[in-house]
Amino acid sequence: MRPASPDSFRALVLVGPTATGKSLVAHHIAQLVGMDILSADSMAVYRGMDVGTDKPTPEMRREVRYFGIDLVEPVEPFSVGRFYDYCRGLKAGGMVRSGKLLVVGGSGLYVKALTHGMDPTPATPEEIRGEVEQIFRGGGIPALIAELHQRAPQMLSEVGDLRNPRRLMRALELAWLEVGRRMSWRTRTDPPLVVGLKCDRSLMYKGIEERIDRMLECGLISEVAALKERYGRLSNTARQAIGYGEVWQYLDGRLTLDQVRHRMIRRTRELAKRQMTWFRHQERVRWVEIEREEKGPAVERVLALWQEHEEETYLAI
Repeated sequence: MRPASPDSFRALVLVGPTATGKSLVAHHIAQLVGMDILSADSMAVYRGMDVGTDKPTPEMRREVRYFGIDLVEPVEPFSVGRFYDYCRGLKAGGMVRSGKLLVVGGSGLYVKALTHGMDPTPATPEEIRGEVEQIFRGGGIPALIAELHQRAPQMLSEVGDLRNPRRLMRALELAWLEVGRRMSWRTRTDPPLVVGLKCDRSLMYKGIEERIDRMLECGLISEVAALKERYGRLSNTARQAIGYGEVWQYLDGRLTLDQVRHRMIRRTRELAKRQMTWFRHQERVRWVEIEREEKGPAVERVLALWQEHEEETYLAI
């Protein structure tokens, strides 16, 4: 099968529900083959949100080069469009190599953006930047706030520091660009092969509970406390990360630790179910059934699939 277009980019895509061990499998593959990893996780983009998003450890990042992690502050808005633009920038800048990139994650829209492509966000035109600067010169921070409230009030709540004119100006530029923009997927007659990991439901549920307990034992509460002290709030998208809202309520005395744990487990199970449903209907996935602890055989089967279908793994970036 030929690439979808001259701009297509070959990469291995590994997906699956949370707690199936795909991150460790991906890390082992990257080490073995000499690949970089691009995280397709909508919550891993936030700095300071490490424990609850199960980011690769500092040691793992020394062993493998990771992209798509720690892109923005947790008070900033982030979207699939911005993720797609970021990935196009990586490719254009030669930061990632065709055939040497492993995309891993469970955020369906992020994966679809790469496998199908979408209309990228245009660069801020000079006339828009000039208009925003003129608003600031004419009325200062109050004028920026008023304009942003009129154009995109939901973004106003995500700026964070309303005393920071640069943040307000950038938010207003984005609001100007994003008005009327919709997720417009490109049509591909030859969607790329995606490899998916899955395991028995009972094993996955056991893994979810172990993962939640590990997060609570390894610093999630102190991590959320630090975010709460530093920022006072999280953006609308960052607040969706499992565990952060629950622990925030615990710190405010509105939930017990036991309630936090049970809510995190329930939400993670619901997330895993949604992820499986999404990938079954949205992607051309070849599934690899694994036991959660058998990382070695899983690595071999994923690599075998990729090598067998190497000409069918072109991304639309």
